[in-house]
Amino acid sequence: TGSDAQAIRTRATREADGSWRLDGTKQFITNAGFADLFTVYAKVDGEAFSAFLVERDTPGLSIGPEEHKLGIHGASTCPLILDGARVPAGNLLGEIGKGHRIAFNVLNVGRFKLAAAALGAMKPAIATAYAYGRDRVAFGRPIVQFPLIGAKLAGMAAQAYAVESVVYRIAGLIDARLAAAERGGPDAAKAALEELAVECSIAKVLASEALDAVVDELVQIHGGYGYIEDYPAARAYRDSRINRIWEGTNEINRLLIPGTLLKRALAGRLDILGPARRAGEALLGGPTDVSGDGAGAPGPLAAERGLVDGTRQLTLLLAGAAVQRFGMDLEEQQELLAGLADLSIALFAMESAVLRAEQAANEAPDHSSVHLDLARLVVADAVGPAELIARSLAATVAEGDDARLLQAGARRLLRGEPVDRIALGRRVAGHVAAAAGYPA
Repeated sequence: TGSDAQAIRTRATREADGSWRLDGTKQFITNAGFADLFTVYAKVDGEAFSAFLVERDTPGLSIGPEEHKLGIHGASTCPLILDGARVPAGNLLGEIGKGHRIAFNVLNVGRFKLAAAALGAMKPAIATAYAYGRDRVAFGRPIVQFPLIGAKLAGMAAQAYAVESVVYRIAGLIDARLAAAERGGPDAAKAALEELAVECSIAKVLASEALDAVVDELVQIHGGYGYIEDYPAARAYRDSRINRIWEGTNEINRLLIPGTLLKRALAGRLDILGPARRAGEALLGGPTDVSGDGAGAPGPLAAERGLVDGTRQLTLLLAGAAVQRFGMDLEEQQELLAGLADLSIALFAMESAVLRAEQAANEAPDHSSVHLDLARLVVADAVGPAELIARSLAATVAEGDDARLLQAGARRLLRGEPVDRIALGRRVAGHVAAAAGYPA
């Protein structure tokens, strides 16, 4: 069923002795070729979505042949066939009808871990690209000395820095929430993880697409050799592609990000319209820091903090306008929701990079230039696309003068001092060269 988890057709039937009979087929099961224990989801009486633990030697369970995949050849992927597989009553995991809570929390953690894994692939890709560019000589000098190759390395490093900053930030949030929920037992821990569903989806989309961009540049820097399987770029390119599909496709996660926030707002757990209204009033009344985070305070990244705050206000404005225009029908406006998700992802990435760089500058001011330059490049590369998205969405959530006001607001809120992107990129490329890879 792919992303439509509630549409599973595997059935669980309770037998007279209290045990369970499972019937159905599961596709694309990672590690199925050698795993000894499986978590299987099935519907009890065709309705109640439930989870079961099934051991490999269970009668009625068989493992299908290995799939021949585009990439990740080192991972086993097979179907499971359940033909009257009998499992004891105690192998029910959790409660009948509550399997979705287990599945969704597994997905939340899995999405976060996917982001960390993608980061782990980005760093050696940058080092490999630099090493090849250093050793490959063309026109009488190593190609890494050509500015366009340096610009590629700088962009790769900035994307990795954004992902790393997001991963570190979410790891801290998870640790804090689990520590606070420790006395409440497993249910409190599950609830704590559910609260970070949006952040985990943001991390998954950001990291998987950043890794794709990084390995694409890795292939390009290798030139023709990047297309040859004897070189590492080809494998990195193939292995990367799956990350935008598993743990929920990026399209599903883009819908989950604003969808989850709007559900919380409708349940009274999150105020979206209030901050959106204040952001609109600030836009009409003149420059005002409505976030309360001191965006106008001085510092080496004051301009970047201003752009982060402007992106926050703009995202709130558009989200509020979307709710007001479409109401309960907003769920069907998938392109609009995806655009709001992209703004949220850009906001979280920029803010995470800036917060991290500021902390690095405070803790080790003599060694902060790498972090500051990387954070500046993250923001510089994200603001332009964010403004284009916002201007496009303005014409969807409003009409006439209201749409023009929102578009003008996008220009105003994201207006900053001109940034010499070329000079900044060359500084970051210098940091990459000094580190012979990822510099942070």
